[in-house]
Amino acid sequence: MKSSVKKTRASSESKNGSLENGCTKEPAQRQGWKIGTHAIGDRAVRTLLDVYEQVIKENLGLKPGSLVLEHGFLADARQRARAIRLGIPVTVQHPLLYTPCSVLLDGWGEERTREIMPVRAWLEEGASLSAGTDHPVSSFNPLLALWGMVTRGTLKAGIQGRQYAIDQYTAVQLYTVAGARLNGESHRRGALEPRRLADLVAFRSNPITCPIDDLPSCSPSSRWLGVGQSMIPRS
Repeated sequence: MKSSVKKTRASSESKNGSLENGCTKEPAQRQGWKIGTHAIGDRAVRTLLDVYEQVIKENLGLKPGSLVLEHGFLADARQRARAIRLGIPVTVQHPLLYTPCSVLLDGWGEERTREIMPVRAWLEEGASLSAGTDHPVSSFNPLLALWGMVTRGTLKAGIQGRQYAIDQYTAVQLYTVAGARLNGESHRRGALEPRRLADLVAFRSNPITCPIDDLPSCSPSSRWLGVGQSMIPRS
């Protein structure tokens, strides 16, 4: 699902509005944009939440979900609680752990690498979470990402942070219903229900119930894009 979140980074510059610790504040709020800021390390997550908290204080009535935390690699219990209290949605992308994990182990060590993207902890603590791939940084294949969230498996470094694994049903929800919620499109997509767009993919094996290790090789048997009242098959 294509995101409508406006992304920024700690090194970004803005000609249109003020910048505080890398987060644009105006005119983004006036235009109704969502701001998604990439935060990887624990200091980055902490600093970003400091900025977001100040933005919320200075923009009373800011629509919930306007500020988004992208990745949140190292978010401990304290920072997770802050994000949840502030109503900050979080996006996670397992391919960012899957592909470069060997490099992360070399640079960050085993303990910190195991803590990257604690998906299960976020969910159990009540965060608004959705999932994606962050392509082209890593693989675009969502089935490989689903497998990764369920197993915490990586390309060359084995299982990392098994305690943060989730079940297949929840992983699929993060890729569908949760993505629509993040984009404010729950009324028109994300689930197969009456009066919603009939965007769907059919698989020969059910990604929710098939053997876990079959997930990466699952391929669509058909894809359909709903446009208004019509259905357009995609090969």
